[in-house]
Amino acid sequence: MIVNYLKIFFRNILKRKTSAIINIAGLTLAICSCLFIMLFVQDELKYDQFNRKKDRICRYIEQSKSTGEKTVLMAAKNFHLLKDEIPEIESGFRMYRMPEQVLKAGQKMFVDDVYYADKEILDVFDFPLIKGDMKTALDAPFSVLLTLEMARKYFGSADPIGKTLRIEDKYDFRVTGILKDIPRNSHIKPSILASISTLNATEPQTMTSPFVGSSFFYFLLRENAPREGIENKLKLKTLQYFGRDWARDNNVILEPLNDIYLNPSGSVWDYAEHGDTTLVKSFIAIALLVLLMASFNYTNVLTTTIKIREKEIACRKLLGAGKRETVIQFVLETFVYISTSYVISAAAVILLLNGFNQISGKNITARDLLAPEIVFHMAMLLVLTVCLSVIYPLYIAFKSDALSRIKGGYNLISHSKYSIRFRHIVTGIQFSITIGLIIAVCVIYSQLQYASGAKLGFNKDHLLAIANPYGIQMYENYEKFRNKITQLPQVLSVSASENIPTKSINNFTSVFIKNRPSDKGVEMGRIAVDYGLLKTWQSKLISGRDFSREMQGDRDHAVIINRAAANALHLKNPVGTIVEALHIPDMSQQIIGVVEDIHFYSFRDKVTPTVFYLRPWSSANIMVRLRDGELKSTMNRLEREWKEIMPVHPFIYSFMEESFDKLYKKEIRTEKLLVIFSLLAIAISSFGLFNLISLIAQTKRKEIGVRKVLGASVSNVAFSMIKEFLIIILTANVIAWPVAYYTMSSWLRDFAYRITISPWVFILSAIMTLAIGFAAIIYQALRAAMVNPVHSLKYE
Repeated sequence: MIVNYLKIFFRNILKRKTSAIINIAGLTLAICSCLFIMLFVQDELKYDQFNRKKDRICRYIEQSKSTGEKTVLMAAKNFHLLKDEIPEIESGFRMYRMPEQVLKAGQKMFVDDVYYADKEILDVFDFPLIKGDMKTALDAPFSVLLTLEMARKYFGSADPIGKTLRIEDKYDFRVTGILKDIPRNSHIKPSILASISTLNATEPQTMTSPFVGSSFFYFLLRENAPREGIENKLKLKTLQYFGRDWARDNNVILEPLNDIYLNPSGSVWDYAEHGDTTLVKSFIAIALLVLLMASFNYTNVLTTTIKIREKEIACRKLLGAGKRETVIQFVLETFVYISTSYVISAAAVILLLNGFNQISGKNITARDLLAPEIVFHMAMLLVLTVCLSVIYPLYIAFKSDALSRIKGGYNLISHSKYSIRFRHIVTGIQFSITIGLIIAVCVIYSQLQYASGAKLGFNKDHLLAIANPYGIQMYENYEKFRNKITQLPQVLSVSASENIPTKSINNFTSVFIKNRPSDKGVEMGRIAVDYGLLKTWQSKLISGRDFSREMQGDRDHAVIINRAAANALHLKNPVGTIVEALHIPDMSQQIIGVVEDIHFYSFRDKVTPTVFYLRPWSSANIMVRLRDGELKSTMNRLEREWKEIMPVHPFIYSFMEESFDKLYKKEIRTEKLLVIFSLLAIAISSFGLFNLISLIAQTKRKEIGVRKVLGASVSNVAFSMIKEFLIIILTANVIAWPVAYYTMSSWLRDFAYRITISPWVFILSAIMTLAIGFAAIIYQALRAAMVNPVHSLKYE
C-alpha cells in the first residue's frame, strides 16, 4: 500500500513539476531559516552550562534604592567581611581584571588581559588543569596559570611550567599550571589567571581600600541553600560593617550564574560577556512565525491538490478506501515533501555556515547540527509541520460525499462556507504577520541608523588613543612624546586622560553640593584629564570654560561636569557651584564648566554623571587628533618617536572610530540577523499570500467568465475581487498595528537613547501589504479575463 501511494505521489509530482519545485523551495527556505535560528538560540542558551555547579553559583551585586543603579565591582577588602560566618556559603572567590597588559615571554612581547583571582576559582568553576596542582597553583604571589592556547602562543611547543612571564616590564610571574582552554560559551574567559595575592605587592590600594571597587565576588552556595535567606544575611553584614546609612540606601542581590549572560545586571562597569534575552525571544518568535507561514503555504498547496484530485479521492472512497487510508496517503506525501526540504535545508545550512558565523560572530560547526537538543527539536519541528499542514486539507477532503464529487455537482473549495471563512482567516493572519514584520524591520533598521549616526559628545573621526604604560616615568614619558609629536604637521592636538570612551570608567565617588542640607550626594564617575582634552576630543562646552594653565587654582580646586551630572545635582546654573566628594574629605572644588554628554558606552546605557578633574600625570591614555590624509606615514612616524622614548614598551594604539565599531559589533550583528530573518519571513509570507490569492482567484474563474459574457470589463472583474480583499487587508492592519507598536516599543525600551516610532512606518506597512494583495489580484484577474469565457465556464 505504501509503495502504491508513493508511486501515485511521484506521478503527480511529474505532472506538476513547477508547482513541486516552488513548493519544496518555499519549505526549504523556511526550514533553513528555522535551523539557523535554532543553532543561534541554542548557542546563546548554552552559556555557562558547562559548569557542573552552575545552579549553586552566584555573583554578588549591590543596588542603590534611590537610583536603581547596580554595582558589580566591589572593594576586594570587603570580600571576607561579607562571606565569612555565613555557613550557607560553601566557597567563593574574588576576580580582578587588568586589561591590555604588556607581557614578555623571552624576547617576544604580547598584549593581553590579565585576570587575578583567589585559588577557589578552580573549585567553583569548571576550569580544569591539564598540568599543575589545583590546590596550590594559585597559592603563591606572582604565580600564574595559562590556558593551553596561551601557553602555545607564548612558549611554543616547550613545556611552560616553571617559566617566567614578565608583565608590564616590572613583575616576573612564574607559570605554575596549564588550564584547559576556556569554553567559548563562558561569560568570562580568564586565559591568563594570576594569584590575587600578587596585588598586595603590585596594587596595594586595590586590596586594602574599602572604597576602590575593582573585583567581582562569586559565591558557591551549599546544596539547597535558600538564596533569599543568604541575601538577608548579607544585608545584615552590610549594616554591621558599612553603617546604617549605607545599608538603608542599598540592596544586596545574589545574581545566579545562569542569569549573568542573558539577564545581565545592567551595570556599565560589568566587563563580563553578555547576550540579549529580547533578541533571543525575537529569534524564537520569528522561527515560529516562519514555521506557521510555511505550514499555511503548504496547506494552501495541498488544498489545491485535493481539489484537483477530488475525483480520484471519491473513486477510492467508493471502492472501499476509508478515512484511515486517505490520511495515510496525504500524511505520507506531506512527510516526503517536508523531509526532502529538511535534507536540502541541512545541506544548505552546512554550506552557508561560514557566512552565518561571520554575520553572527558565532563559531558554530556542522557537528552542532547533530547535538541531541538540535536533533530532538528538528524531529519535533518535522512532526509539527506535517500536522499543521494536513489537518485542514484532510478535513475538507472528508466533508462531502463521494458521489457528488464524481458527478461534479459539488465543489469543495468554492461551495463550502466554512472553507471560504477559513481562507479569509488564513489570509488575514498572514497579512497581519507580514504587516507586523514590516514594521519590526523598519523600526530595527531606524534604530541601527540612529545609533550609528547619533552624536557621541565628541568627534571620533581621526582620533587616536595610545596606551601609556603605568610606572614612575609615565608622566615624564607622556610629556616627552607630546612635545615631539605636536611639532608634526599631521598632528592637530595632543592631550591625555585616565579613561576614554568605549572603556569602563574605573573611579567613582559620591558628589554633593557643599552646605546643601540633606544632600546624600550623587554617584559619579571621576576622570583625570590633562589640559586641552576637551579640545582634542572636540567636545562642546555648554557653559563655563575649559581648564587653563593660566589659572593656578584649576589644578586642585576646579572640575568640569557633564550635562548628566548637572541634571543629577538639579543645577540650572552649575558654573560657580562648590561641590565635594564623599571619599575625598576637606576637598572643595568649583564647577568651572559643563560639557555635553559624552557616550562612553552603548546607546543601551544612560550616560554616567561624570566629573572631569585636572591630573596631567594620570596620563594612561594619550589622545592625538590627526589631520585627514597621509595616515600610514603619520602612524609610522608616531611609532618611531614612541620607540625612541619607550623602546621597551610596544606601541599600542586604537582609533576611536574602530573602537566604537567594536563596541557595537555584536549588537549590530545580532540585529542584522534579526532583520535578515524578518525579511526572509516577509518573503515567505508574501509568496504564500500570492499563492493563496491565486488559488482563491482560480475558484472564481467561472464567475469571471459569466461576468465577461454579461459585458463586464477587466477593470470591473478586478474591482469585484479587490472589494473582498480590501476588508481583509484593512482588518489585518487594525489588528497588527497595536501589537507591533507595543512589541517594538518594548524592544526600544532596552535603549536609553532611542528613536520615536514614526506614523510613516505604519503607513508604509499598509501600502506594502496592499501592493502585495492587489498585485496578486490584478495578475489573476488579467489572466482570467484574457481566457475565453467558454473555457472559464467549463472550468468547474
